[in-house]
Amino acid sequence: MYYRSRNARYECSSVQLLKSLCLPVILYSVEALQQCKSTLASLDNVIDMAVFRIFGCSMTADIKYIRDMFGLSPVSAITVRRRYGFLRKYRECFPGLS
Repeated sequence: MYYRSRNARYECSSVQLLKSLCLPVILYSVEALQQCKSTLASLDNVIDMAVFRIFGCSMTADIKYIRDMFGLSPVSAITVRRRYGFLRKYRECFPGLS
């Protein structure tokens, strides 16, 4: 994705591609299994490296600021939201299993 969008005029378009194409692949089925902290940290590192490549900044505070501005939440927060939605839909499918 980065190779194809490196000539993009604006970084915003690269971030949008990251959010719409890469994040679903990175986070595929993450809500179905309990993840350890090291796995979540490595997934966060993947997103940090993508932000580093897009914007060319290496300081952790800068990367965190960019992620906050573009709505790239930490993977642990995304996992909690997705797990909650998964369990809610599961309970709706099987209402007698509360």
